[in-house]
Amino acid sequence: MKRILHLMRNTNFTKGVVKYYDKFFNDGQHEICYITSSKNKGKLISPQCNIAQTEFLSDGSRFDKIRTLIKYIREYDYIVLHSLGCLEDFGRYACLLPKSIFRKKFVWIEWGGDLYTKRNSKVTEALRNRVRKSVNTVVAIFPPDVDIYKKKFPNSKAKVFYAPYNGGTIIPQYYNNIYDKPKLAVHDSGSPVYIQVGNNAKKEHNHIKTLSDLEKFKDENIVIFMPLSYGSDKEYADKVEEYAVSLFGKEKTLALRQMMERKAYFELLDKIDIAIFNTKRQIGLGNINSLIWQKTKIYMQTDNPMFGYFHDNGVSICDYNDIAKSDFNKFCKPQDDYNEEKFSKYIYERTHLEVGVKKWQNVYDSLPERK
Repeated sequence: MKRILHLMRNTNFTKGVVKYYDKFFNDGQHEICYITSSKNKGKLISPQCNIAQTEFLSDGSRFDKIRTLIKYIREYDYIVLHSLGCLEDFGRYACLLPKSIFRKKFVWIEWGGDLYTKRNSKVTEALRNRVRKSVNTVVAIFPPDVDIYKKKFPNSKAKVFYAPYNGGTIIPQYYNNIYDKPKLAVHDSGSPVYIQVGNNAKKEHNHIKTLSDLEKFKDENIVIFMPLSYGSDKEYADKVEEYAVSLFGKEKTLALRQMMERKAYFELLDKIDIAIFNTKRQIGLGNINSLIWQKTKIYMQTDNPMFGYFHDNGVSICDYNDIAKSDFNKFCKPQDDYNEEKFSKYIYERTHLEVGVKKWQNVYDSLPERK
């Protein structure tokens, strides 16, 4: 039997991912290793889950980190990286392990930032590219990323899979809350229009530009909702919140600065009428899919790979650049260009857990047994 260790950081997805593996992959093969710090030691271990769980303290010495990683390599048949950052938590020079070890031992679950975002340090980026090219199994969590990986690394011999990331299984009731009509078509005219800007405090969302483009609607009955509880540094989040308040006032600005329980957060998303993702890359898939279920009006850059992908799957997505040319009525006009047949298929594949489970099982079945 294969022994597979999953390395994952403490993010707002972690609890859902662990519950997913506990429910569908608790077969003795899979074990969870939380990457945490000494002050949070023991806090992530979930007594409600039967799947084996351990933790790695990332604030240890450089020697201790590498020694622990080598221990994992020796003890386990495969190590699954839930983003490249999990490897870097052992020290960036962990990327200098022999390429044969990456080919034989590592599975890389690619998050958007792993594939699209370059580090400022050329050395760090070169080390990351070394891993990207060397691993033998890559799992994209967004279908277009399969082809994007192959184009970026044409000489890679990796098997590249698509499988949906699975942090949402703790709130299946919201996946079934699918609107028959666009959300704005049933909006109460006396209620404010809730506008979401981005899904975190990452600079890729271009918050300042987006808020500037929305300023012309400042006298309308709106609320600007900005999740800023994780992403970039606090200074950037402060700057975004202060700028929003300067344009729209405190009463029309809702900046989320603390992490929320996942259920409470998705209840908040129920209020969103319009969402704007002014970014060039795949990001915020959990937020976007939850908004899509409800036929929320979504604006994106047309050169973002998500734009074309969603359109191809029958989802109505609006061009971000149309905001500058729109008055408030047009900005809030319900979208009507859904391809219902394709849209229904898209919803089915992402709301029926067995579809995703089969894809992940295919990934793990493809890993050879070790002698």
